[in-house]
Amino acid sequence: FVYHHVRYLYEEEEDRFISLKHYFTKSFDVSTFYKSYANGRFHWETDKLLTTFGKNKLIIDKKNFWVYVYNELMEPLSLFQLVAYAILIVRKTYLYVAILAFRFLKNVFSEARARIKFQQELDDMSNYKTKAIVIRRNMDGSFHKRVVSFSKLVPGDVVEISQNVTFTADMLLIHGSCVVDERMLSGEDVPVIKNPSLTEHDKSHINDVNSQHILFAGSTCLYTRTNITGCVLAIVLNTGFN
Repeated sequence: FVYHHVRYLYEEEEDRFISLKHYFTKSFDVSTFYKSYANGRFHWETDKLLTTFGKNKLIIDKKNFWVYVYNELMEPLSLFQLVAYAILIVRKTYLYVAILAFRFLKNVFSEARARIKFQQELDDMSNYKTKAIVIRRNMDGSFHKRVVSFSKLVPGDVVEISQNVTFTADMLLIHGSCVVDERMLSGEDVPVIKNPSLTEHDKSHINDVNSQHILFAGSTCLYTRTNITGCVLAIVLNTGFN
């Protein structure tokens, strides 16, 4: 079931519902996680996981223009002004009330339009319509690259990181380094250097990994660095609101 945009699954062993975030990583240390997913997922796995985890999108409840107008009118200051206008009407100062009411309604409608615009910008910012290069495993043990929409990423996908791309999922960096702009998350203007985790020897729990190894959703990759023949790779940890 889904509660506050977070999906929960029933865990039979523990006889309780847990969020998808913990469902995927609850039993992994970094080393085991790396060995399980470093070569990517099979293509047939992703279709099933999309049904379980849902698309990698932040679904924002959108309100219409008149809902925002109503909310503005119900603000305490707005109610006080409406009462004041009613008193002025009783005193028959109609022209004065008309001028004040016009300015008042103009401000209310302007604020409602600004909220609608911000709502659309937030939706566009949260759901980047870009492509990702993922590593897919073949049945014979080999693998190939495939271009997919960011909305179709699932936990465990191996993604090739490129410059000037904004991440829409939390990912564990496993190969190469990159410089990331996290100002949307932390407010800091100074870019952050991300280095790969010592994945093959790290026995710490996957949820306790140092943030210098995590590429957070909402941050932007400015530069990538790796050897001549390699590429920067990361494994998807969390998608959407999870």
